[in-house]
Amino acid sequence: MKMNHIKLTLAFSMLVLLSFSVLAQKTSLLFSKNLLNKTGKSISIELTDSLGKTPVDAVFFNKSDLIFFRVKPIEGQDWNFSKNDSEKKVAEIKVIQDKIVLPAKRLKNIQEKEDIKEIIVSYNKAAINMFATFRFQFEELYSEPVSIPEMLWPNYKKYVDILEKSQYLLAGNDAIGTFRTVAKLWNIDSNLSKFSFYQSSIETFNKTIEKNISESGDEFQKSLAIFQKNSNEKNLINLVQLKDTLLKNHNEILKFVNKPHDGIEAGNFIRSFESLNQKMLIDVSDAGILFKKAMLSIFQTKSYEDYKYKLYNELLARLLLSVDKIMPLSSLENIYISKLKKYPLLKNELTDMGWSDDFAIICRLLNDNIHDQLYLFNDTVISHFAKNKASEPQPFYSIYHAFNKLINKEKALFINQIEQCITTVTDRDLLSGMDLSIALATMDSIGNGKFWAIVQKGYETQQNGAFQEAKKYYDKAEKLSISNEVLFFLMGENSFRLNDRYSSEIYFNRALAINPKFILPKLFRIEFLTEDKDYETAVNLVNEAINTNPIWYFYLKKAILFQLQGKNEEAKTILLNNCIALNSHSYDQYIVLGDIYLALSDVKNARESFMIAGNINPNDKQYKKRMELLKQMSEKPATTVKSVN
Repeated sequence: MKMNHIKLTLAFSMLVLLSFSVLAQKTSLLFSKNLLNKTGKSISIELTDSLGKTPVDAVFFNKSDLIFFRVKPIEGQDWNFSKNDSEKKVAEIKVIQDKIVLPAKRLKNIQEKEDIKEIIVSYNKAAINMFATFRFQFEELYSEPVSIPEMLWPNYKKYVDILEKSQYLLAGNDAIGTFRTVAKLWNIDSNLSKFSFYQSSIETFNKTIEKNISESGDEFQKSLAIFQKNSNEKNLINLVQLKDTLLKNHNEILKFVNKPHDGIEAGNFIRSFESLNQKMLIDVSDAGILFKKAMLSIFQTKSYEDYKYKLYNELLARLLLSVDKIMPLSSLENIYISKLKKYPLLKNELTDMGWSDDFAIICRLLNDNIHDQLYLFNDTVISHFAKNKASEPQPFYSIYHAFNKLINKEKALFINQIEQCITTVTDRDLLSGMDLSIALATMDSIGNGKFWAIVQKGYETQQNGAFQEAKKYYDKAEKLSISNEVLFFLMGENSFRLNDRYSSEIYFNRALAINPKFILPKLFRIEFLTEDKDYETAVNLVNEAINTNPIWYFYLKKAILFQLQGKNEEAKTILLNNCIALNSHSYDQYIVLGDIYLALSDVKNARESFMIAGNINPNDKQYKKRMELLKQMSEKPATTVKSVN
């Protein structure tokens, strides 16, 4: 590679040297004949400056409006010009170029004492085409063709500077920089082809483009190989950025190559670039698919025994179901990773395990699915979730299946799937998100945009803990709508945060009057009564809730209420026949069941229940407390323990 640079550098150096190798711009003419001995006097005419010096300085030549020639006897003849010669005869020497005839403008003698040795004659330079040959005419005679030296042509200095810069860039292995610089040669004027280095510059240009095509392909293949060896995001980004850079450079070259220039291998270059560009686009697309497949493969290959798989699903379900916008729900726009801040414990766990970056990438890829493929997960992944359904701690299969429907704006199917999720979900956050999402999805359209904008303001304010300010927004929104169950629920929840239980119950009852299947208002009311130790009324309310929504969460509430009333057999029956039957993976239900067995003096089944809870969450303090209690009980008389609510 280094030797090739040296060769190309030498080639450019030769171009510059050739530009100084000009023909001697001197010609001769017969000046007078000697009739006696049939000999004559001849003159030599040579390009010079105003003082008769050669070679001519380029700076002087380009600044002067005149072009000067020195007229003197040819070598070998020893004679001087007469006064008549200098004043009249030499003035008759004309410049002939095509059909242009230029007379001399003025003469200047160069003398030695009284002898006129040379005469400097000048012509109007602007009238002469510097790139074409011309002749001198004296009387009826013509000289041989004469040309202006290349180094005196217009833009010669610019061309040489460009070539020198190209030489520097090429030596530094900057093929695209070399192209850009050499390409400037064709943008200065239309006379480039008349310069001696024109053909060499064409050949160099062609070689530079060939080199660019070759090196572009090699560089891209090297980056592709690095990605294929380690298909991570960093290597994919490097590959995509390189592709973009190369495409930009290639398109720049193609714009130039598409212009007609003699000697440039336009057709071959265009085909080569197009072929390389197409291959890069295909390879980058394949790399993106490979990366996406690798990143999302966890959802297609792992089970809930894999902790990363379990944690990712816990987080993803929460991001999907966490409601940020209070308005009619019609589709899924994006998965917002920023919502993780709502779940600090899970977020910290993700960070501690070093999985934050990968999870963020996965969310971004799933957003690509949402926008480009119109699904969250494809059928293969959904089928994998279906196979793992028996061991899922939360109804993830139904959640993802539901959002696939929502993305396609199939709201009825989305609602149906989320209702199935609600039956078995054991997580309060997920249940809240599901219930609120159904309420929003059942609304047909935004309708009163001002109303929803104010409700949204109130919701955002409430989320930030400014409950009194949120109340102002909600009160204003209520005046813009006759009845809305979502608004009434939010007003009830906000009143609860303000410790206004009376207003809270009123708003919850209003929400339920509009939508009897609304779960969240029922939960709050049951919890109010439990907190007040009005267990009988709470049980009646739970029974009403179960009639409308026979879900795990209400059955657990009923079992706990029976336990608090001392009805342990009834509580045990509900846990075994309803809760565990609906979802066997809830930690809390096994703690409660163990407590009930202890109350019934069934230590063996209590231990088994606590052990199941320990298998689900071995680090929880409630489990450890129960196991310590069992240890103490083996040494002391039977003891009872209160349940975890």
